[in-house]
Amino acid sequence: MGNDPVLKITPRGYDTSGLYSPSVIHDGTQFVMVYAGHCYPNEKSPPTVSPGIYLLGATSNDGVKWTKRPEPVLAPAPNPKWLVNGVAEPEIVKARDGRYYLFYTANLGDDETRLIAVAKSKTPFGPWDLRKTPLLTASPHLYDKKGVLAPTVLIEGDKLRMWYLTSDEDKHMTGYAEMPWPIADW
Repeated sequence: MGNDPVLKITPRGYDTSGLYSPSVIHDGTQFVMVYAGHCYPNEKSPPTVSPGIYLLGATSNDGVKWTKRPEPVLAPAPNPKWLVNGVAEPEIVKARDGRYYLFYTANLGDDETRLIAVAKSKTPFGPWDLRKTPLLTASPHLYDKKGVLAPTVLIEGDKLRMWYLTSDEDKHMTGYAEMPWPIADW
């Protein structure tokens, strides 16, 4: 273990305000990381990119020395509506079909309700085929009415198992969901 971080912010870049929630897989030849980069306006060192929360990527041969990708893996966008306010807390998984699945938190906007969405690609960094509807949204249950976020995913045979963060006011808890795999309505 070293004393230095393996990934640092990029001044004036997509992760100038911080980087969070790394998800790492080994794709057979190298390590692949997808993480959330936060970029907020800063008077001392304004970013050279649009402020927001992005999903960013990096690769490594040894899991210690990383090379960042220059462009986002997934960026805020006007469509679908849950991409407008940014994307965060990624989980990247390579499934038996050889495709990469990117599970992530999205923010619906005005009411700050979070949801979990998914996209798929032939490569770990896209381009992504976004599922047209969210994978998991808040329910009327008391424990997750503020939203669902930060998925951790296992695909086991014909079942997708997901653990996620959920909150209600000031209480944070872990929720669980499972569904058939592959996702039928894609």
